[in-house]
Amino acid sequence: MVGLLLAILALGPPEGPSWQDDQTLIQQTAAWVRDATSRRPELADSAREDLHSLDLDAVPGLAVHLGDLESRPVIVEAIETICDRALTELSRDGDEAVTLEERERMESSMLRAGPLAASSLMKAIHFGQTKERETAMNIWSHLKDSVVLDDSGWDQLMRTLPLSAPIVLDLARKEDTSARATLLMREASDLEIERLSSPDWGVRERAAEALFLLGDVAEPALGEAASSRDAHLAFTAGRLYQQIRWKVGTSLAHRLGHRLEGYEKLDWRDRRAMIYRIARLGRSEAIPPLRKILEVERSEAVRISAAESLAVLRDREGINYLKLLNLHSRFLTPRVTVGIYIDQGLRYLREDDYPEAEKEFLKALEIDPLNKLAHYNLACTYSLWGKTDEALRSLGLALENGFRKFRHMEKDEDLDPIRDDERYKELLDRFQSGSK
Repeated sequence: MVGLLLAILALGPPEGPSWQDDQTLIQQTAAWVRDATSRRPELADSAREDLHSLDLDAVPGLAVHLGDLESRPVIVEAIETICDRALTELSRDGDEAVTLEERERMESSMLRAGPLAASSLMKAIHFGQTKERETAMNIWSHLKDSVVLDDSGWDQLMRTLPLSAPIVLDLARKEDTSARATLLMREASDLEIERLSSPDWGVRERAAEALFLLGDVAEPALGEAASSRDAHLAFTAGRLYQQIRWKVGTSLAHRLGHRLEGYEKLDWRDRRAMIYRIARLGRSEAIPPLRKILEVERSEAVRISAAESLAVLRDREGINYLKLLNLHSRFLTPRVTVGIYIDQGLRYLREDDYPEAEKEFLKALEIDPLNKLAHYNLACTYSLWGKTDEALRSLGLALENGFRKFRHMEKDEDLDPIRDDERYKELLDRFQSGSK
């Protein structure tokens, strides 16, 4: 079981008995995995629900079944469901928020899941709401830097695909790991294309989802498979090729009833109607295909419709396009604009691009000078950047404007560089005591 995990941050195990020590639960889970592949729908559905209800700590144990071709689709689905649910719980505020102890346990478990959690983290970063996106980016920044790239590590990445696909894609963008990561993804593409011919419907479905996660890297292999003499494989590969080209996720494709095949042959009015349908049915899932349409669409009227739909979804690419045409004002209230700048600043912050992060947070403060989140994240930026005086000034402004998440501050690693400064301690003492 340990052999399936990559080295991750040494945060230590959660208190109490570990899931791996509970032999009864291990045996029960193995039985659920077996039943989930049953030909009896009622038995399979019940077992899937049981697997989906497992805790995050069970994810490494579930991973031991990934080597079994028959149960692999069920396990991938269960792990994604468990991790997706955990991210949602970690992102709740107010009365529904998890306790600090529970948050630490869940984040630790997510990190120990390693590459198995990567797919869920990347979905949350791209499509989640602000809080969920921020939580996922924080965990992702630790996870992707913890991978040990020896031969065993590369082998483990291969065995945990498609769940580890975001990590491999990240490695493919780096000069020193690009060649091997790209080769790994091509090998994975060939393997998943073979599974498209499986007699098992579930195996075929999960292979299709894996190929979609691999994205553009899978296109050449899918193009070849689309010319196969096997009519079913050729049809499936051709459909997937279009799905990847237009960035249409599987669940959105099911809701649409297609993958935008033939989109370019439609009349411009029909293309515009298609854009509105994608936005209505897809919500956050609509962002990738709408961006693709904005990129390739030949009609300016249709491009404007795509940009407007993206702007409603608070996507920066659509907003920037409308700005070029001076059409953005009706979509951007001050509150929405501030939120966009903060979101973008957080993305730059997690990429360690402090100058760009600073620019985004300052843009937010130009509109709303009292915004406590912009001040706080600007303090984090300056802290990591080594600008101690600026960090403490911004932190003070965040506190003056109502930021009161003191437990979060004490655990936030972004503030570690300034934590030993006496001025930091004075700020905490002053505002925690209620005096200003």
